[in-house]
Amino acid sequence: MIEVLIDPLNTGTRSPTDLYHIVVKPSGTYVMEKGIRFEPPCGRRALWPADIDVATRIYPDRWTVELRIPLAAFGAVAEHTFWGFNITRYDASRQEFSTWSGACGNAYDPLSLGNLYLP
Repeated sequence: MIEVLIDPLNTGTRSPTDLYHIVVKPSGTYVMEKGIRFEPPCGRRALWPADIDVATRIYPDRWTVELRIPLAAFGAVAEHTFWGFNITRYDASRQEFSTWSGACGNAYDPLSLGNLYLP
């Protein structure tokens, strides 16, 4: 599965409550939330009813995902220029986990996100 983590305010808090979270499976099935579900819980979590488009494509040796997320899905915070951003990948068959930002430890900690520049 692929996860996209977005913090449009990029305030560097330690709370996953601030993150917008999208999880996509190869089938194209996806879940969206504001905050992240953990057991035990570590912050608020709510459904994020944004109007996004998700497309996946499966190849013999890989799969890809493409997302379209309108800026309006983030409300007034969309006006910020630098966002916290990360993509994670988990391959259950190989027990591999990787992150775009190179996060060590907790990839869901907003301080471990990379930066996304929106001109």
